[in-house]
Amino acid sequence: MIWIPNQLVGSPLGSDVTLDCILESHPKSVTYWTTKEGQMLMSNTKYDTVMLDSGLYKLQMRLQIKDLVPDDFGLYTCVAKNSLGETEGTIRLYGEHSILAVRADRINFTPMDSETCLLIFAYPPVQTDKSAPITPIIAINLR
Repeated sequence: MIWIPNQLVGSPLGSDVTLDCILESHPKSVTYWTTKEGQMLMSNTKYDTVMLDSGLYKLQMRLQIKDLVPDDFGLYTCVAKNSLGETEGTIRLYGEHSILAVRADRINFTPMDSETCLLIFAYPPVQTDKSAPITPIIAINLR
């Protein structure tokens, strides 16, 4: 059984963040972390994986992600496997992209269709001429 204390974790760019999963299993499990792409994470200069024994059948899985960049945001999964089966838990890591800080009433945008779009605006985020429209540099269709 896996229990996740915080399924949604937020952290600013450039910081370090720690994700935790609590595991109870018998017999002992093989444990690891994966990214949203399914890539298994090993300890290195970017990631630090630690397993802390906290009882006879209990283990705390901890993943530290260092120096967050936008590509680090997304889903991380803690996985435990033993001879009786497999279980996993997922944590969503989010952060604030400090590219844009504008008032919503200053944005005029008409989507090309009814789908939701993500707008990424040009840097710098502070607009000096408040009467000038803010122009997105890219619009991504999210389906």
